[in-house]
Amino acid sequence: MLNRLLKNAFEKENENIVYELWKTLYPKMMSGQIEFMEYDIFKEKVTSKKNKFTDITYEEVEKEMDQVMAAYEGQVNLTGNI
Repeated sequence: MLNRLLKNAFEKENENIVYELWKTLYPKMMSGQIEFMEYDIFKEKVTSKKNKFTDITYEEVEKEMDQVMAAYEGQVNLTGNI
């Protein structure tokens, strides 16, 4: 019974995280900066098992995220907002 309760709590927390992520992307979707995706489709893509693992190294992920942050910071600096 405890395992079932923990599993349900974990699933609920994951659902909340996915929803919060979708909410942060929503303004960019509405402005056309990224393609709009309905929440249910977004949730399916984010939580599907095929997206759980990657063959790239931690260093490659870190480098990619540095590039994303640099692009984001450049966008903020150029426009004054996101």
